[in-house]
Amino acid sequence: DHAPDLFQIDVTKNSATLYFTPVNNAVTNYTIVYGYDRGDERFGVSFPFGVYDGVINYTISHLSPDIRYYFRVRADNGCRQGYWSDTLSARTNWDLKTYTRVK
Repeated sequence: DHAPDLFQIDVTKNSATLYFTPVNNAVTNYTIVYGYDRGDERFGVSFPFGVYDGVINYTISHLSPDIRYYFRVRADNGCRQGYWSDTLSARTNWDLKTYTRVK
């Protein structure tokens, strides 16, 4: 009945960890899509996750360094798709430091 709130992304040279609030109404999995521009859905991942109290985090690895990615997340119930979160972007780094992007 509502979208997850994607509110933070921690990035390294080749990974991004997304933090979002759960949707606790008949959820079987979450789907994350991302790409190089807002609305670009060239990459995606789904993972099983049910009802949960707290913040969910998910790490996407094997990203290219020094590239801006745009991310969205939604909750799904079987074959029914939920609402997309707002889009949040973050740029991976050249160095080994971790950086945080907050909404």
